[in-house]
Amino acid sequence: MKKKKAAPKRKRKQDSDENSSDEDPPNASEPTSSNDEDGGKESYDDRSDFGEDEVMDIEEAASSSRTEDYQKEFKILGQTEFAPLEKINVTTSWVSSATLFPAELNENNLSDLSSVYGLPDGIFKLVKKRIKSWFPVQKSVLPSLLHDITHVPPIRPRDIAICAPTGSGKTLCYVLPILAQIGSRPSGRLRALVIAPVQTLVKQIEEEFLSFNAYGAKIAALSGATDFSKEQKQLAPDGTCLSDVIISTPTRLMDHLTDRSSGIALTSLRESSQRLSILISRLARSAFKVEQLTSDLFGNRRTKVLRRFKTGTTRVLICSDVLSRGVDVEGIDCVVNYELPKNDRLFVHRAGRTGRAGRPGHVLSLGEGEARKIFVKNVLRKNGLWVNAEEEAIERSMLENHLSRYQKALGYLKKKLEANKAVASDWMTGLLTEIVSNSLALDASQDWDDVYLYTPFLNDQALLYEYAECLAAQAFLRIAQLSYSVRQRPNAEFISPSGKVPLLKVRRTLVPEFSGIVDFVAKKGIKLCAHLSDTQVAEMRAHMSLIDVLLRNVELYITWKHDDTYKQLTRYRYGSVYKWPLNWILPALKRREILTKLQDNGWADKGVDEVLEQYDKALRALSAQLGSKPFLFGNQPTEADALLFGHLFTIITTKLPCMDLKNAILSYANLQEFSTRFETEYFKI
Repeated sequence: MKKKKAAPKRKRKQDSDENSSDEDPPNASEPTSSNDEDGGKESYDDRSDFGEDEVMDIEEAASSSRTEDYQKEFKILGQTEFAPLEKINVTTSWVSSATLFPAELNENNLSDLSSVYGLPDGIFKLVKKRIKSWFPVQKSVLPSLLHDITHVPPIRPRDIAICAPTGSGKTLCYVLPILAQIGSRPSGRLRALVIAPVQTLVKQIEEEFLSFNAYGAKIAALSGATDFSKEQKQLAPDGTCLSDVIISTPTRLMDHLTDRSSGIALTSLRESSQRLSILISRLARSAFKVEQLTSDLFGNRRTKVLRRFKTGTTRVLICSDVLSRGVDVEGIDCVVNYELPKNDRLFVHRAGRTGRAGRPGHVLSLGEGEARKIFVKNVLRKNGLWVNAEEEAIERSMLENHLSRYQKALGYLKKKLEANKAVASDWMTGLLTEIVSNSLALDASQDWDDVYLYTPFLNDQALLYEYAECLAAQAFLRIAQLSYSVRQRPNAEFISPSGKVPLLKVRRTLVPEFSGIVDFVAKKGIKLCAHLSDTQVAEMRAHMSLIDVLLRNVELYITWKHDDTYKQLTRYRYGSVYKWPLNWILPALKRREILTKLQDNGWADKGVDEVLEQYDKALRALSAQLGSKPFLFGNQPTEADALLFGHLFTIITTKLPCMDLKNAILSYANLQEFSTRFETEYFKI
């Protein structure tokens, strides 16, 4: 009878467990059996007098007992003592040996202005007017940088990294040395490029430069605060960059770099030797040969130039301080300091190229104004080098007989440089595409066949900005009536040289990104904007920059920063081609990477409302440009129309947790109509 009494209780226990939480073990409700000492029969008699809760306590105790017995079977062999390991901090040597300075600003750690040497007089006068003492970071950094300017080291000095709180005076640590390096004779050659993450910081840095700009160096600020065309005129009024210093945000710099008329050429910051070589060669009228020894000459080419100079075939050799160290040539009768040496060591080094082995030699130094006074006083007289020296003032009347020939030579130089520039300007406007195309020996003259457009899985994997660019590329190719086949691949960006999609493959040539595809097709003579004037082309590029930078940043923000969009859409689409756990881990890592980029360009700290406001401003500008016209610039579509369609259509047709982007587009009737008409005309058969 006891068994009959116990059975219902056990049954109730099972019923109770079926409704228990998921934390209970899967088979916790199953009855247990044990072999007793009498014969191994099942028995519940010993629990029949307990309530249901007490039975559960007994079972848990038994389970705990079995677990403890089971764990006791694992023994640790030997006499081993375990102690927590100390964390090993690995720091690179340049960080561990860094110069430290206090972060706080108080009277005890400020330094007198006279404690820092090397600033030109004009700049130092402005310093004394504007600041009373040096901050700790300035006292730590400025002496080193200014010393390298006045005492140029034989080997290029190492870079300097500064880590200091906001407001500690870091800006002057590079503003003053840059202005000191430019000196009292600004040349209109690009000497320094300062990159700032946001527009407001660009303005702040520009004000610092102007505050201490004693000698009129040309400072250009590029941040989008002013119109693109105005920035171009300020930067390069005649097509050649005339600024000594450029301060810019990354995106604005890319806009100017990828615009043919900007005049910025970071690959040729030092062209004076080339100009001087052309000018002297023209004046020589083939009476003697002029060559230049530049840093891009290596191996046999460098050896041949030096050999011709040693044998006398080349009579004039133009070179820099660093390169002249390798010129060990007897019989050099004259050294001309076209740019005055900064210190006595450089002067002696240059002068030592002539008068070797007991032979006579001359040194001619060209200078004027403040630079001449400093050179004579601080370099020559102060160091006892004013020996057998003469100073001669050159009057204009002394040069009149040569003025006409010199002006003709200048005219020839201008034509020569324009011709060189015309050849050099025939380059792909996309900077990244240029690098990729050079590395792959891109040949735009090949036939247009076997053309494939590689994209991610558009329906399952591609994210907003990727889908928009892939669609824009297809729209562009369809407008240009160029045949292609779309090949969707998981992680198509992995086969792209730039790591971005879409990727156009023409035979063996790979061309990444929309801008690269447009440039590649232009090399084949197909330009959708060919009917536009130069002014309209510049406006078109400005609008493409607006689309590519601002709209794309908004899409990046919504895709990765907006929590609901990331959790409900981005995480699943990005991880759709991976198996667990990579489909969760890799999206998280990618999100961290994108947020870092957004942080760098000032977008990560923006709120959703601020981002939507920026988005609406961009749409308003695009809507105003479109007006009632069929396309942005008239009755014919351009590259800008293809790019705009890709971004508009993507937002309109994608179901997003954040519908504000779609609603913003729909609030502009002409943009919505443009997207519908474009789709009907070029994508619907």
